[in-house]
Amino acid sequence: MEQSFVAFRTGGPTRLRPPVEGYRESLYPHELATIDAMRAVRAVGGPETVRREMTAFIERTGADELILGGSIYDQQARHRSLRLVAEALG
Repeated sequence: MEQSFVAFRTGGPTRLRPPVEGYRESLYPHELATIDAMRAVRAVGGPETVRREMTAFIERTGADELILGGSIYDQQARHRSLRLVAEALG
């Protein structure tokens, strides 16, 4: 996910790549700041945590629609993740 986001923000979007050990250590400070800003708006955890954090985001922003992304290299894991979010939000 981080590789895709940095590539997108620097004008070189590519296909989703497999995880790379030590990727963050190879980045420039401005690229790390970009990742940290993106990660500030996410919900990670079990169903209750995801429900609570997404509800708080909706209340904070007044959003009437959410677009979820799942830049997970393993396709089965990505499908599972999105299915769990759908279940958490009911």
